[in-house]
Amino acid sequence: MTRIPEFRAAKWNEPVIMEMGRPGARGQLFPAPEAEVTDAVGPDLIPQAMARQDRAELPEITEFEAQRHYLHLSQMTLGMMGVSLFGTCTMKYNSKTAEYATLRPELAEVHPYQHPDTLQGVLEIIHDFDDILQSLSGMDRFIFQAGGGADAAYTMAAVARAYWDDRGMLGERTEMVTSVQAHPCNPATAAAAGFNVVNLPLEENGYPSLDALKAAVSQKTALIMINNPDDMGIYNPEIKEWVKVANEAGALCFYDHANFNGVMGKLSARELGFDACMFMLHKTFGAPKGGGGPAVGAFGCTDELAPYLPCPVVMKKDDRYVLDEDRPKSAGKVREFWGNVPQVVKAYAWARAMGADGIRLASDISVVANNYMDKKLAE
Repeated sequence: MTRIPEFRAAKWNEPVIMEMGRPGARGQLFPAPEAEVTDAVGPDLIPQAMARQDRAELPEITEFEAQRHYLHLSQMTLGMMGVSLFGTCTMKYNSKTAEYATLRPELAEVHPYQHPDTLQGVLEIIHDFDDILQSLSGMDRFIFQAGGGADAAYTMAAVARAYWDDRGMLGERTEMVTSVQAHPCNPATAAAAGFNVVNLPLEENGYPSLDALKAAVSQKTALIMINNPDDMGIYNPEIKEWVKVANEAGALCFYDHANFNGVMGKLSARELGFDACMFMLHKTFGAPKGGGGPAVGAFGCTDELAPYLPCPVVMKKDDRYVLDEDRPKSAGKVREFWGNVPQVVKAYAWARAMGADGIRLASDISVVANNYMDKKLAE
Protein backbone atom coordinates (compact mmCIF):
# COMPACT_ATOMS: atom_id res chain seq x y z
CA MET A 1 0.00 0.00 0.00
CA THR A 2 1.35 3.40 -0.98
CA ARG A 3 1.83 5.64 2.02
CA ILE A 4 1.77 9.40 1.79
CA PRO A 5 4.63 10.74 3.92
CA GLU A 6 3.67 13.09 6.69
CA PHE A 7 4.43 16.72 6.02
CA ARG A 8 7.10 18.04 8.34
CA ALA A 9 7.51 21.78 8.20
CA ALA A 10 10.36 23.69 9.77
CA LYS A 11 9.65 24.86 13.31
CA TRP A 12 11.52 27.84 14.66
CA ASN A 13 11.30 29.52 18.03
CA GLU A 14 11.05 32.84 16.22
CA PRO A 15 10.16 36.04 18.10
CA VAL A 16 8.12 38.81 16.50
CA ILE A 17 10.40 41.28 14.76
CA MET A 18 9.51 44.11 17.15
CA GLU A 19 11.21 42.09 19.92
CA MET A 20 14.41 41.62 17.91
CA GLY A 21 17.46 43.77 17.36
CA ARG A 22 19.72 45.80 19.59
CA PRO A 23 20.52 49.50 19.95
CA GLY A 24 22.76 50.76 17.17
CA ALA A 25 22.20 47.89 14.73
CA ARG A 26 21.50 49.03 11.18
CA GLY A 27 20.53 47.43 7.89
CA GLN A 28 22.09 50.15 5.77
CA LEU A 29 24.67 52.84 6.53
CA PHE A 30 24.25 55.94 4.42
CA PRO A 31 27.35 57.88 3.33
CA ALA A 32 27.82 61.54 4.11
CA PRO A 33 26.15 63.81 1.54
CA GLU A 34 28.28 65.14 -1.29
CA ALA A 35 29.57 68.69 -1.25
CA GLU A 36 27.27 69.74 -4.09
CA VAL A 37 24.30 68.59 -2.01
CA THR A 38 25.35 70.24 1.23
CA ASP A 39 26.07 73.49 -0.58
CA ALA A 40 22.51 73.48 -1.89
CA VAL A 41 20.47 72.18 1.06
CA GLY A 42 22.77 72.23 4.08
CA PRO A 43 24.89 69.61 5.87
CA ASP A 44 22.08 67.35 7.09
CA LEU A 45 20.96 64.21 5.28
CA ILE A 46 17.40 65.38 5.85
CA PRO A 47 16.53 69.07 6.24
CA GLN A 48 15.55 69.83 9.82
CA ALA A 49 12.14 71.04 8.72
CA MET A 50 11.42 67.60 7.27
CA ALA A 51 13.00 65.48 10.02
CA ARG A 52 10.75 63.77 12.56
CA GLN A 53 11.20 64.90 16.14
CA ASP A 54 10.85 61.48 17.77
CA ARG A 55 12.68 58.29 16.87
CA ALA A 56 10.51 55.82 14.96
CA GLU A 57 9.51 52.84 17.08
CA LEU A 58 11.09 50.31 14.75
CA PRO A 59 13.46 47.44 15.59
CA GLU A 60 17.16 48.20 15.18
CA ILE A 61 18.20 45.16 13.19
CA THR A 62 20.71 44.23 10.50
CA GLU A 63 19.67 43.34 6.97
CA PHE A 64 20.89 39.76 7.42
CA GLU A 65 18.85 39.28 10.60
CA ALA A 66 15.72 40.66 8.92
CA GLN A 67 16.14 38.34 5.92
CA ARG A 68 16.68 35.30 8.13
CA HIS A 69 13.66 36.22 10.27
CA TYR A 70 11.28 36.33 7.32
CA LEU A 71 12.84 33.20 5.82
CA HIS A 72 12.01 31.34 9.04
CA LEU A 73 8.43 32.62 8.97
CA SER A 74 8.02 31.55 5.34
CA GLN A 75 9.34 28.07 6.16
CA MET A 76 6.62 27.67 8.80
CA THR A 77 3.90 28.70 6.35
CA LEU A 78 2.09 26.02 4.39
CA GLY A 79 0.92 27.52 1.10
CA MET A 80 0.97 27.17 -2.68
CA MET A 81 3.91 29.48 -3.26
CA GLY A 82 4.52 31.39 -0.06
CA VAL A 83 3.02 33.39 2.74
CA SER A 84 -0.29 35.24 2.22
CA LEU A 85 -1.54 37.17 5.22
CA PHE A 86 -4.72 38.70 3.77
CA GLY A 87 -7.56 37.14 5.76
CA THR A 88 -10.60 38.84 4.23
CA CYS A 89 -9.71 38.13 0.60
CA THR A 90 -10.93 35.33 -1.62
CA MET A 91 -7.70 34.15 -3.18
CA LYS A 92 -6.78 31.79 -5.99
CA TYR A 93 -3.83 30.09 -7.65
CA ASN A 94 -1.92 32.32 -10.05
CA SER A 95 -0.50 30.59 -13.09
CA LYS A 96 3.15 31.35 -13.74
CA THR A 97 2.60 31.48 -17.50
CA ALA A 98 1.49 35.10 -17.48
CA GLU A 99 4.59 36.09 -15.53
CA TYR A 100 6.72 35.40 -18.60
CA ALA A 101 4.70 37.78 -20.74
CA THR A 102 5.34 40.68 -18.40
CA LEU A 103 9.09 40.07 -18.57
CA ARG A 104 9.23 40.47 -22.34
CA PRO A 105 10.94 43.70 -23.43
CA GLU A 106 7.86 44.72 -25.43
CA LEU A 107 6.16 45.29 -22.07
CA ALA A 108 8.91 45.51 -19.47
CA GLU A 109 10.83 48.25 -21.28
CA VAL A 110 7.98 50.53 -22.38
CA HIS A 111 7.50 53.89 -20.70
CA PRO A 112 4.20 55.74 -20.20
CA TYR A 113 5.72 58.92 -21.64
CA GLN A 114 6.20 57.21 -25.01
CA HIS A 115 4.03 58.38 -27.87
CA PRO A 116 0.80 56.32 -28.06
CA ASP A 117 1.74 55.27 -31.60
CA THR A 118 4.56 53.20 -30.06
CA LEU A 119 2.27 51.67 -27.41
CA GLN A 120 -0.49 50.24 -29.57
CA GLY A 121 0.03 46.64 -28.40
CA VAL A 122 -0.15 47.48 -24.69
CA LEU A 123 -3.12 49.80 -25.18
CA GLU A 124 -4.92 47.11 -27.18
CA ILE A 125 -4.57 44.66 -24.28
CA ILE A 126 -5.95 47.24 -21.84
CA HIS A 127 -8.85 48.04 -24.18
CA ASP A 128 -9.64 44.36 -24.80
CA PHE A 129 -9.58 43.57 -21.08
CA ASP A 130 -11.96 46.50 -20.57
CA ASP A 131 -14.33 44.66 -22.95
CA ILE A 132 -13.96 41.42 -20.96
CA LEU A 133 -14.86 43.11 -17.68
CA GLN A 134 -17.79 44.82 -19.37
CA SER A 135 -19.12 41.39 -20.36
CA LEU A 136 -18.80 40.16 -16.76
CA SER A 137 -20.41 43.21 -15.17
CA GLY A 138 -22.62 44.90 -17.76
CA MET A 139 -20.81 48.20 -17.23
CA ASP A 140 -19.92 50.48 -20.15
CA ARG A 141 -16.32 51.51 -19.39
CA PHE A 142 -13.43 50.40 -17.16
CA ILE A 143 -10.23 52.09 -16.07
CA PHE A 144 -7.24 50.48 -14.35
CA GLN A 145 -5.33 53.32 -12.70
CA ALA A 146 -6.33 52.46 -9.12
CA GLY A 147 -3.54 50.78 -7.16
CA GLY A 148 -5.88 48.48 -5.23
CA GLY A 149 -9.37 48.07 -3.84
CA ALA A 150 -9.24 51.12 -1.59
CA ASP A 151 -8.02 53.23 -4.52
CA ALA A 152 -10.95 52.02 -6.63
CA ALA A 153 -13.42 52.63 -3.79
CA TYR A 154 -12.07 56.16 -3.45
CA THR A 155 -12.47 56.52 -7.21
CA MET A 156 -16.17 55.78 -6.72
CA ALA A 157 -16.43 58.33 -3.93
CA ALA A 158 -14.65 60.93 -6.06
CA VAL A 159 -16.84 60.17 -9.09
CA ALA A 160 -19.93 60.49 -6.89
CA ARG A 161 -18.73 63.88 -5.64
CA ALA A 162 -18.17 65.07 -9.20
CA TYR A 163 -21.55 63.67 -10.28
CA TRP A 164 -23.51 65.47 -7.56
CA ASP A 165 -21.43 68.63 -7.85
CA ASP A 166 -22.18 68.74 -11.59
CA ARG A 167 -25.88 68.74 -10.70
CA GLY A 168 -25.50 71.40 -8.04
CA MET A 169 -26.59 68.96 -5.32
CA LEU A 170 -23.36 68.14 -3.50
CA GLY A 171 -24.50 70.17 -0.50
CA GLU A 172 -27.68 68.08 -0.26
CA ARG A 173 -26.34 64.61 -1.04
CA THR A 174 -23.96 64.24 1.89
CA GLU A 175 -24.35 60.64 3.08
CA MET A 176 -23.02 57.23 2.07
CA VAL A 177 -24.85 54.13 3.29
CA THR A 178 -23.12 50.79 3.86
CA SER A 179 -23.18 47.92 6.36
CA VAL A 180 -20.95 47.17 9.33
CA GLN A 181 -19.56 44.01 7.69
CA ALA A 182 -18.76 45.66 4.36
CA HIS A 183 -15.27 45.86 2.89
CA PRO A 184 -13.61 48.38 5.28
CA CYS A 185 -12.28 50.52 2.45
CA ASN A 186 -15.82 51.54 1.52
CA PRO A 187 -16.68 53.61 4.62
CA ALA A 188 -13.07 54.77 4.92
CA THR A 189 -12.82 56.15 1.40
CA ALA A 190 -16.29 57.69 1.49
CA ALA A 191 -15.35 59.52 4.68
CA ALA A 192 -12.06 60.63 3.11
CA ALA A 193 -14.07 62.07 0.20
CA GLY A 194 -16.17 64.12 2.62
CA PHE A 195 -19.32 62.01 2.92
CA ASN A 196 -21.01 61.19 6.22
CA VAL A 197 -21.04 57.40 6.64
CA VAL A 198 -24.21 55.57 7.73
CA ASN A 199 -23.45 52.00 8.88
CA LEU A 200 -26.35 49.54 8.99
CA PRO A 201 -26.33 46.90 11.79
CA LEU A 202 -26.63 43.18 11.13
CA GLU A 203 -29.66 40.98 11.72
CA GLU A 204 -29.50 37.36 12.88
CA ASN A 205 -29.24 36.19 9.27
CA GLY A 206 -25.89 37.99 8.92
CA TYR A 207 -26.88 41.02 6.84
CA PRO A 208 -28.88 44.22 7.49
CA SER A 209 -32.63 44.17 6.99
CA LEU A 210 -34.34 45.84 4.07
CA ASP A 211 -36.37 47.89 6.54
CA ALA A 212 -33.16 49.25 8.07
CA LEU A 213 -31.99 50.31 4.63
CA LYS A 214 -35.31 52.02 3.87
CA ALA A 215 -35.03 53.95 7.13
CA ALA A 216 -31.46 55.03 6.36
CA VAL A 217 -31.87 56.09 2.73
CA SER A 218 -33.17 59.61 2.09
CA GLN A 219 -32.70 62.62 -0.14
CA LYS A 220 -29.38 63.08 1.70
CA THR A 221 -28.03 59.78 0.36
CA ALA A 222 -25.39 60.28 -2.30
CA LEU A 223 -24.54 56.61 -2.75
CA ILE A 224 -24.52 53.16 -1.25
CA MET A 225 -21.36 51.05 -1.28
CA ILE A 226 -21.69 47.34 -0.67
CA ASN A 227 -19.87 44.07 -1.31
CA ASN A 228 -21.85 40.88 -1.76
CA PRO A 229 -20.82 38.30 -0.64
CA ASP A 230 -19.56 40.38 2.26
CA ASP A 231 -16.31 39.97 4.15
CA MET A 232 -17.85 37.16 6.22
CA GLY A 233 -18.74 35.25 3.07
CA ILE A 234 -22.50 35.81 3.44
CA TYR A 235 -24.54 36.52 0.32
CA ASN A 236 -27.44 38.95 0.72
CA PRO A 237 -30.31 37.52 -1.38
CA GLU A 238 -32.16 40.84 -1.14
CA ILE A 239 -29.44 42.77 -2.97
CA LYS A 240 -31.67 43.62 -5.94
CA GLU A 241 -34.28 45.12 -3.60
CA TRP A 242 -31.51 47.09 -1.88
CA VAL A 243 -30.46 48.66 -5.14
CA LYS A 244 -34.08 49.43 -6.03
CA VAL A 245 -34.60 51.27 -2.73
CA ALA A 246 -31.45 53.34 -3.28
CA ASN A 247 -32.29 54.11 -6.90
CA GLU A 248 -35.79 55.24 -5.99
CA ALA A 249 -34.19 57.79 -3.67
CA GLY A 250 -31.91 58.93 -6.50
CA ALA A 251 -28.73 57.54 -4.91
CA LEU A 252 -25.87 55.96 -6.83
CA CYS A 253 -25.08 52.29 -6.17
CA PHE A 254 -21.56 50.83 -6.08
CA TYR A 255 -20.84 47.07 -6.09
CA ASP A 256 -17.52 46.15 -4.46
CA HIS A 257 -16.48 42.80 -5.95
CA ALA A 258 -13.88 42.02 -3.27
CA ASN A 259 -15.34 38.52 -2.99
CA PHE A 260 -16.23 37.92 -6.63
CA ASN A 261 -14.63 34.46 -6.79
CA GLY A 262 -17.81 32.79 -5.54
CA VAL A 263 -20.17 34.47 -8.02
CA MET A 264 -18.12 34.81 -11.23
CA GLY A 265 -20.38 34.44 -14.24
CA LYS A 266 -23.40 34.06 -11.96
CA LEU A 267 -24.55 37.65 -11.80
CA SER A 268 -24.15 41.03 -13.47
CA ALA A 269 -23.78 44.25 -11.49
CA ARG A 270 -25.67 46.12 -14.21
CA GLU A 271 -28.58 43.67 -14.21
CA LEU A 272 -28.87 44.10 -10.45
CA GLY A 273 -29.17 47.85 -11.00
CA PHE A 274 -25.73 49.05 -9.90
CA ASP A 275 -24.21 52.18 -11.43
CA ALA A 276 -20.59 51.18 -10.88
CA CYS A 277 -18.45 48.32 -9.61
CA MET A 278 -14.85 47.33 -9.05
CA PHE A 279 -12.83 44.16 -9.52
CA MET A 280 -9.56 43.53 -7.73
CA LEU A 281 -7.29 41.92 -10.29
CA HIS A 282 -5.00 40.70 -7.50
CA LYS A 283 -7.86 38.77 -5.87
CA THR A 284 -10.16 37.41 -8.52
CA PHE A 285 -8.03 37.34 -11.66
CA GLY A 286 -4.60 35.91 -12.38
CA ALA A 287 -2.45 38.63 -10.84
CA PRO A 288 -0.55 37.77 -7.65
CA LYS A 289 -1.26 39.44 -4.33
CA GLY A 290 1.06 40.58 -1.58
CA GLY A 291 4.73 40.00 -2.29
CA GLY A 292 3.90 39.03 -5.88
CA GLY A 293 1.84 42.18 -6.46
CA PRO A 294 1.31 45.07 -6.88
CA ALA A 295 -2.46 45.48 -6.83
CA VAL A 296 -4.98 46.85 -9.33
CA GLY A 297 -8.52 48.02 -8.67
CA ALA A 298 -10.43 47.92 -11.97
CA PHE A 299 -13.21 50.51 -11.75
CA GLY A 300 -16.18 50.29 -14.10
CA CYS A 301 -19.30 52.39 -14.52
CA THR A 302 -22.26 53.13 -16.75
CA ASP A 303 -22.23 55.73 -19.51
CA GLU A 304 -24.00 58.13 -17.15
CA LEU A 305 -20.94 58.23 -14.86
CA ALA A 306 -18.29 57.88 -17.58
CA PRO A 307 -17.76 61.66 -18.03
CA TYR A 308 -16.46 61.80 -14.44
CA LEU A 309 -13.89 59.01 -14.81
CA PRO A 310 -10.28 59.82 -13.88
CA CYS A 311 -7.97 60.30 -16.85
CA PRO A 312 -6.59 58.87 -19.00
CA VAL A 313 -9.15 56.44 -20.45
CA VAL A 314 -7.97 54.04 -23.16
CA MET A 315 -10.26 54.44 -26.19
CA LYS A 316 -10.29 53.13 -29.75
CA LYS A 317 -10.65 55.75 -32.47
CA ASP A 318 -10.26 55.06 -36.20
CA ASP A 319 -8.49 51.72 -35.65
CA ARG A 320 -6.01 53.30 -33.23
CA TYR A 321 -5.84 53.17 -29.47
CA VAL A 322 -5.55 56.53 -27.75
CA LEU A 323 -5.27 57.90 -24.22
CA ASP A 324 -8.33 60.11 -23.77
CA GLU A 325 -7.46 63.08 -21.54
CA ASP A 326 -10.22 65.37 -22.83
CA ARG A 327 -12.68 64.93 -19.97
CA PRO A 328 -13.54 68.34 -18.48
CA LYS A 329 -15.87 66.79 -15.87
CA SER A 330 -13.30 64.22 -14.71
CA ALA A 331 -13.00 63.59 -10.98
CA GLY A 332 -9.24 64.02 -11.37
CA LYS A 333 -6.26 61.70 -11.21
CA VAL A 334 -6.26 58.51 -9.16
CA ARG A 335 -2.52 58.00 -9.50
CA GLU A 336 0.26 58.56 -12.01
CA PHE A 337 0.09 57.25 -15.57
CA TRP A 338 -2.36 54.40 -16.34
CA GLY A 339 -1.88 52.05 -13.37
CA ASN A 340 0.03 48.81 -12.79
CA VAL A 341 -0.06 47.65 -16.41
CA PRO A 342 1.82 44.32 -15.91
CA GLN A 343 -0.94 43.19 -13.55
CA VAL A 344 -3.55 44.06 -16.16
CA VAL A 345 -1.66 41.91 -18.66
CA LYS A 346 -1.59 38.97 -16.22
CA ALA A 347 -5.31 39.29 -15.54
CA TYR A 348 -6.03 39.55 -19.26
CA ALA A 349 -4.02 36.40 -19.96
CA TRP A 350 -5.88 34.55 -17.19
CA ALA A 351 -9.30 35.61 -18.47
CA ARG A 352 -8.46 34.68 -22.07
CA ALA A 353 -7.10 31.29 -20.98
CA MET A 354 -10.15 30.51 -18.83
CA GLY A 355 -12.86 31.74 -21.17
CA ALA A 356 -16.42 32.45 -20.05
CA ASP A 357 -17.17 28.79 -19.25
CA GLY A 358 -13.90 28.34 -17.37
CA ILE A 359 -14.49 31.43 -15.24
CA ARG A 360 -17.95 30.16 -14.32
CA LEU A 361 -16.57 26.69 -13.53
CA ALA A 362 -13.85 28.19 -11.31
CA SER A 363 -16.61 29.90 -9.33
CA ASP A 364 -18.47 26.61 -8.90
CA ILE A 365 -15.32 24.86 -7.70
CA SER A 366 -14.53 27.65 -5.22
CA VAL A 367 -17.99 27.33 -3.66
CA VAL A 368 -17.67 23.54 -3.37
CA ALA A 369 -14.20 23.88 -1.83
CA ASN A 370 -15.41 26.41 0.73
CA ASN A 371 -18.44 24.31 1.66
CA TYR A 372 -16.18 21.28 2.08
CA MET A 373 -13.86 23.23 4.35
CA ASP A 374 -16.84 24.54 6.33
CA LYS A 375 -18.08 20.99 6.97
CA LYS A 376 -14.62 19.73 7.94
CA LEU A 377 -14.14 22.56 10.42
CA ALA A 378 -17.52 21.78 11.97
CA GLU A 379 -16.56 18.14 12.64
